[in-house]
Amino acid sequence: MILLAVLIFAAAALILKTIKNASTQALSWSEAVEAVSSEPVKNVQPSLSVPTQITKIGDDYFLVDCYHNQILTSKTPDAPLTDWYVMTDQINRGHTIAGDGTVYLADDTENNRVLIFEKQDGQFYLTQLFNEIGTRPHYVVYDETEKRFYVLSSMTGQLYVFYRPDPDSSSVALEKILSVPELDQIYVRSFTIDGDDLYFPGTFPGSCRNLRHDPADAHSGLVLHHRFHRPYRQSGLCDDPACAGFKRSFFRQLGGYL
Repeated sequence: MILLAVLIFAAAALILKTIKNASTQALSWSEAVEAVSSEPVKNVQPSLSVPTQITKIGDDYFLVDCYHNQILTSKTPDAPLTDWYVMTDQINRGHTIAGDGTVYLADDTENNRVLIFEKQDGQFYLTQLFNEIGTRPHYVVYDETEKRFYVLSSMTGQLYVFYRPDPDSSSVALEKILSVPELDQIYVRSFTIDGDDLYFPGTFPGSCRNLRHDPADAHSGLVLHHRFHRPYRQSGLCDDPACAGFKRSFFRQLGGYL
């Protein structure tokens, strides 16, 4: 009887361990891309066309020049545009980039891809990629606390979660896909992580959703907690065509993004 109890306990422990490991198993791994060595190329565009992000990761600044289909990098934000270097021009209307110091993930919006770069000998190289990431992936965020990258599919209400299973390796895996059915077919341009809460500003209707991560919900992992009315004037969006036209014209003069 004692031996039987031991065997049953061991079997139960094995099952629990298997279930735990399965919960962290990657859905898929990135596709490797051969890094091609080349001389650094400086930006030739004298101005920006719908810049969507400027950010600093480590010691490097990154500027996403959306409609010129390129991401620029520089050691200082004060450098003239033509002194910035082209990190990549292999994107189609990309919007954002985020990094953990080892890998840098950028959304390739119109190609429904996520591109992954690494820095080698002072240069950035495309080394991995993911295809078929939702519809128009639009926003990438790195959460230092969770060691996770979150990529928003702007038209499907899906949040793709990427990570590096081995901290000593640069290989990136897709861990899971969180879904918000209420945001399906609603254009969502960004989101904010605040602890366990995520905030999604939806373009139509004029509202903001507050969702909370719920590990107990194995299907989506996100539960809607609040919906806030978001005035168009506050968000930079406007129903009135004249107002919207004025805003677009104003931002275009600044080279900004609306």
